[in-house]
Amino acid sequence: MFCHKCGRQFQDNELFCRGCGTVKRREQESVLCSSADERLSIEHYFKRGFRYETIVHFLAEYHGIYINVRTLKRRLSQYGLRRINQVHSEHTVREIMKREIEGPSSLLGYRGMWNKLRTSYNVTVPRDMVMRILRELDPDASALRKARKLQRRSYVSPGPNAAWHVDGYDKLKPYGLPVHGCVDGFSRRIMWLKVCKSNNDPVIPASFFLHAVEENRMRPMLVQTDCGTENGILAALQCSFADEVAAHRYSSSTANQRIENWWSHSKRGFTAWVIDFFKTLVTEGKLALGNHLHMECVWFVFSDFLQLELEKVKHEWNMHYIRQSRHDTVSGIPDELYYLPHTRGFEDCGFQVSAEDIENILNQRDIYGQAELAKDVDDELLEYFKYVVREEGLTHPPEDWRQAREMYEKLVQLVDS
Repeated sequence: MFCHKCGRQFQDNELFCRGCGTVKRREQESVLCSSADERLSIEHYFKRGFRYETIVHFLAEYHGIYINVRTLKRRLSQYGLRRINQVHSEHTVREIMKREIEGPSSLLGYRGMWNKLRTSYNVTVPRDMVMRILRELDPDASALRKARKLQRRSYVSPGPNAAWHVDGYDKLKPYGLPVHGCVDGFSRRIMWLKVCKSNNDPVIPASFFLHAVEENRMRPMLVQTDCGTENGILAALQCSFADEVAAHRYSSSTANQRIENWWSHSKRGFTAWVIDFFKTLVTEGKLALGNHLHMECVWFVFSDFLQLELEKVKHEWNMHYIRQSRHDTVSGIPDELYYLPHTRGFEDCGFQVSAEDIENILNQRDIYGQAELAKDVDDELLEYFKYVVREEGLTHPPEDWRQAREMYEKLVQLVDS
């Protein structure tokens, strides 16, 4: 017989897989359980903390043992198994907990630790004892849990341009309007926030990075991106400027915390509304996501308009005050922290990039020109849309979301007719 989970072969009379702990399926059993098998099964479920009624169901379903709760309690008494009044010295409990909090279990509260003692060590003691010992062993963590403050890893940065965190935002991608952004790790200043036709073409993020470097005449000490192929040219540019591979770092999206945190903030204050706006168009049947003409209308009407809106978001963020945090981050206004780090006792960690360096890059590869070609706009439709705007006396880009919707509906009505 083999375990249906891990494939390990069962030995004679085994009811549980030694490799993964999985219960042997009833159809895998070749003989009825003996009294020894019954005791082993009851002990197994009891030590895992299942309720009496649940144990009875497990025994019947997987082992062919049909008993009621009253009989189960009698069996437990015979086997000396009990959940209250177990005799475990406080010293033993303390030593186990001391070992546990040296690892990931340091994040557990007293309920989690009590459950670990019960299920992993078969040690059942009052929760009050666990809570008291945990407070004595790790008072700081206990205080944070009591205050409901999540323990986070601190972000430490020596100054602006020490690290730029780059990532794409795909929540608007279904509507043909993906966004790409970059945040300076120290100041939390947004370096760029751009609407693009696609953030999968590596030349597009590279053009945003090159423009930011050219604008600031400065490149960061480190650029951190996720592992997507769209970041290849950007990584090559950074490493070329720095003349070392270590100037760029690939990481998982969850580890790129500065930009991921900003996307989360943006969704609460701006992006969620935009997503709902387009969802409404889809629900009302005015936007078919698989329709090429509709998607071209979306790009023509909303790309420039959304970019203007994002510029406002960027400006508002870079000029707002970030409060003091307990996670080793500096409070202040992002623009002020970025341009005047010395007023806070920090220094700019960036490196100068000359116009000649930029020109050499562009001579090797026309990044900006290729980025324009990557937009892949239908020229005939573009000219038609411009003609409609002129003839109808419309304003492009629109001045607000109402105008944008009216323009979009007008264009869709014409291309569908």
